[in-house]
Amino acid sequence: MSNLHPLAMVPVDTRTTGPLVLKLGGSLLRSPAHLVQALDTLRHHPEYGKGGVLVVSAFQGETDRLTQLCGSTIDPAQRREKDAVLATGEQTSAALCAALLKSMGLSATSLTVEQSGLRTDRRYNDASVELVDGSCLVPALERHRYVVLPGFIGRDAEGNLTTLGRGGSDLTAVILAVTLGATCVLLKDVPGIHTADPALCDAARRIERLSYEDLLILTSLGSKIIQAKAVLLARRHRVPLVLRTLEAEGTVIDECGEKGRGALGVVHQKDYLRLYLSGRAEAGELVQVLREILCGWRVRIEDVTERRLGSGAIGLECSLHPASACGELGKVLADHPSFKELACQIRPALARVTLIERQDLTVERLSGYERALTARTIQVHHLHLAGRLAHFLVDSTDLGAAVDRLHNSALAAG
Repeated sequence: MSNLHPLAMVPVDTRTTGPLVLKLGGSLLRSPAHLVQALDTLRHHPEYGKGGVLVVSAFQGETDRLTQLCGSTIDPAQRREKDAVLATGEQTSAALCAALLKSMGLSATSLTVEQSGLRTDRRYNDASVELVDGSCLVPALERHRYVVLPGFIGRDAEGNLTTLGRGGSDLTAVILAVTLGATCVLLKDVPGIHTADPALCDAARRIERLSYEDLLILTSLGSKIIQAKAVLLARRHRVPLVLRTLEAEGTVIDECGEKGRGALGVVHQKDYLRLYLSGRAEAGELVQVLREILCGWRVRIEDVTERRLGSGAIGLECSLHPASACGELGKVLADHPSFKELACQIRPALARVTLIERQDLTVERLSGYERALTARTIQVHHLHLAGRLAHFLVDSTDLGAAVDRLHNSALAAG
């Protein structure tokens, strides 16, 4: 059988028959010493110690360091050269990981980017894999207990180095699992996905099983646990994902997830502001101009609401994220011909708390959750209902209390 696998042609009924694909990232790669400790734990693990494919991230902080280096020395337009610089982080980790495994007396080898066989398009900094050539990977797996590959990077048809976007090592691992028909285990800092951030909510519990769809909702709400492109690919090819640490059980992500009614969990995002505009204007035109202004700042406009104030005046509200990228928004609007005649108020230092239920929320339940917050003197500056999601905009200083209160109220309500 050919070792060439165009991803678009891999059967969607792929099942787990191949070796494990293990992705190592986070604090496991905080330093070479931490990597040694992780590999020693790995080789004694009853399942993961049997061997497989190891996909490694760069050492913790290395990608950020290289990005800053590029920002200070490379013109932003030179995306090809930036990818070549960023790729050095994962290549270093892969070679060092294989060397450490060998020093432990284990049969291991690392593959270069070219040998890994990941052929991408030429969208530098956010490439997509189009073809996997397993002509080096498959024989290496037959000869060695562990085969180590750099995550996050590939090559285009002309041999240029490309990167797969932030969190791209997750995508590398899923792609290899698709190709090999394997289960994909993502070894990270967190012992699975929880019903809320344990740092903010003592009652948060680990979710044992989560569907692809629910995980995609989490990523759309700002969760950086797993790259969204990796989840989409896993869903398409029905590749089970396991998110865990080496020491603790984690969360299995598959087609089914946990069944039941009530709330799935609470997630949050910081760095919001709420913009209030009022005066004589056309709301649709204002939003369009505002989008044009904020587009270059990479700021999203969310939860737009409009109300009629009489005498042809309107009130327009919207949430902006990330607020830290908004710069001198008030001054920009005051000087802009479309806004300078309008009253403008900006409420900064907000956070969005989102409750996710397993079924569509009712207005009655939404009102109950709002009362649960206000009963704790948590001011809700805006709330928005969207199917299974209820968004609450609160002061950043109330974030922890809001997450804890919503979580306990929703999960107790079941």
